[in-house]
Amino acid sequence: MALKSFVREKAILSSSQTIVVVKSLYPQVDVQAVGEGFVANCTKEDTLALMVKAQGAAAALVENIEL
Repeated sequence: MALKSFVREKAILSSSQTIVVVKSLYPQVDVQAVGEGFVANCTKEDTLALMVKAQGAAAALVENIEL
């Protein structure tokens, strides 16, 4: 259980930092909406394509996150 709690805490920290970076670049972003997930008309294929496109930026962010 301690490992699960630790991993959850780090996931929240990492996600928070990512959302803050996005908000700093795009102030109009509604951070609460981000927590609701993808828009209803985003297909599984669209989701996977977006994830592939985001991997490079995600890797760069990981280098800047204190893990």
